[in-house]
Amino acid sequence: MSHGSLRLAFPLALVLPLAAQDIAVTPAGSGRGPVARVAYVSDELTDGVSELFGVPIDGSAAPVRLNAPLPAGGSVAGGCVQVRGGRVVFRADQLTDGMDELFIVPDDASALPLRLSGTLQPAGDVSEFFPHDDFVLYRADASVDGRDELYRVPLDASAPPLALTPGLDVYRFYAASRDGTRVVFSTYPFVEERLYVVPTDASAAPLDLAGSGIPTGFAATFFWQVELTCDGQRVVFLRVEDDDSFLYCELWSAKLD
Repeated sequence: MSHGSLRLAFPLALVLPLAAQDIAVTPAGSGRGPVARVAYVSDELTDGVSELFGVPIDGSAAPVRLNAPLPAGGSVAGGCVQVRGGRVVFRADQLTDGMDELFIVPDDASALPLRLSGTLQPAGDVSEFFPHDDFVLYRADASVDGRDELYRVPLDASAPPLALTPGLDVYRFYAASRDGTRVVFSTYPFVEERLYVVPTDASAAPLDLAGSGIPTGFAATFFWQVELTCDGQRVVFLRVEDDDSFLYCELWSAKLD
């Protein structure tokens, strides 16, 4: 008897033809009825125009478009994430061509998309986002063109976005604690990437982890794979130095408090 994978049926084509770029599955019973749904990004209606669609995972109904009508040149900017309540978070220049903003929408199109990212400065964009339970973290140059900061906003937009890293140009978002109370990110001034941690309620300023004993200022420095421990008390990461001759790679752990 095999203990490997079991094929329950022949593959079921939910959409034909399909050039899906990303998918997100909503479990059954999560607010959208007894049948699970899948959201996906595709240019199935207009070649080269990516849009967001939802469809029952058993193929019992046709796909529905989830994003609002796009302006000329607009598109869903790849990536969609399923969150609680049968909803999907996505990024798109849905209101203004060239300005990527953050939205949430029911995965059955029962309501119009709700903008989460607030009002951006005229050249602003949301670069990436990270949902967590009842809120979403995102990186955007919302206030100053070219300076990305981290923000937190409730999934129902019941409060305006909260700036977590005012004045810092965030290079990468790396990890969030399991309970969502803190996040680790980096900046990249000159040739040296620096790690920080900040509480997601903005109750304290970002803490530069160089104070935890991480050496700085030797050569071009950057990080590979940054992870938080399960209790959220320490960060573990690979630190790399490049002195133009060869790379030095070290494994580090730093306490966050």
